[in-house]
Amino acid sequence: MRMWFAVSPNFAFGKTFNMLFRFKDEPPSFDPGVLRIGVHLRHRKDCYNGSETLSTVLAEVHRFAGKQQYELLVATDRRLSIDLLRQMGEPVRHIARTEVRRGRHRENGVDVGAIAMKDIQLLSYSHHLIGSFGSTFTLLIQSLVAVREPEAQVVYCGPFMKCLPPLRLRDDWHFSLQHWRDDWPEGRMIHKAGMAT
Repeated sequence: MRMWFAVSPNFAFGKTFNMLFRFKDEPPSFDPGVLRIGVHLRHRKDCYNGSETLSTVLAEVHRFAGKQQYELLVATDRRLSIDLLRQMGEPVRHIARTEVRRGRHRENGVDVGAIAMKDIQLLSYSHHLIGSFGSTFTLLIQSLVAVREPEAQVVYCGPFMKCLPPLRLRDDWHFSLQHWRDDWPEGRMIHKAGMAT
């Protein structure tokens, strides 16, 4: 395990997860040569409908992709996000939400349980990840991406916040969620030298 941490904390966390857990579904297939950008949208509050972060996230998508052909692997706690991305003409792939759910948004949305695990599996095949600031779901996905993709980067975004600069998943840092304020995580990046940012 020490060798895993020598690669990076994210890599070590992903290897540990893979050692202890196996997905039930077959691995998805993808078109070769198409850049896969994972997008995890977590909204955290009932008042958010799923449209809040899309313009910011798409700016990051286009920065990652440049002129490359790309596909978005999307997991979200608001179904409207997927619908809006499709309406914008974005190439979206996601786990089908077949069951009709009604009622107000809960903290984690309406698609929990098996759907969430399928979302994690799908996004683990991303080349790069745009994740939600402070989300443990994003942290798990990024650790699985770090195992598969040596050059993968993550960008953290959130409703009504500027996205943070990209971070290489195989560099020596990890995200700490030790403090919370007003239902919003006060995350810190812990780097090798022990310095927090």
